[in-house]
Amino acid sequence: MCELGDKRRTERLKKTAGHMVASPESSLPKQNVAWSDVKAAYRLFDSEQVTFDAVAKPHWQATRETKPGRYLFISDTTDIDHFSHHATTGLGQLGKGDGRGMQLHNCLVYNCNDKLIQGAAGALLNYRVRVPKKETRAQRLSRIRESQLWGNLVEKVGEAPEGSQWIHVFDRGGDNFEAVCHIRLTHCD
Repeated sequence: MCELGDKRRTERLKKTAGHMVASPESSLPKQNVAWSDVKAAYRLFDSEQVTFDAVAKPHWQATRETKPGRYLFISDTTDIDHFSHHATTGLGQLGKGDGRGMQLHNCLVYNCNDKLIQGAAGALLNYRVRVPKKETRAQRLSRIRESQLWGNLVEKVGEAPEGSQWIHVFDRGGDNFEAVCHIRLTHCD
């Protein structure tokens, strides 16, 4: 159950999510028949308690409650491009600077014994900052690096329960010493 600070918020989230699932290709006004539902959904999204982590955390926790066995924790980064949404603020740079949006660094769990997808074990959002053209070496080294996402997500996912073997699978983006250190510190493979 989501902890959104108020039971009514949680109920509104369930109702809004139900409308979204019923018609995922539609806009928010088309997903909600009554104008009051549209306004309530916008108020919900504007609430400081309704964050990506707060909404997704119950799913992540349930996915990580694995029974004994072997699991692949497959991570990768996806660019979510909002280039055409000119009024949206707070977006980061995508691609070579011509895109606007965010990056979703997600960890999908595959149960090797049952041969099925369990769900997502965790995720991080990243908003890439624009790098100055004449950035100095000191500036570059002090900047948060995207390569840190891999280790940070491993840390967020945590340790495997007793009897479970969690094997993290990365593409070349996660091929760095820091990520491997996080894997070893969480007693995973």
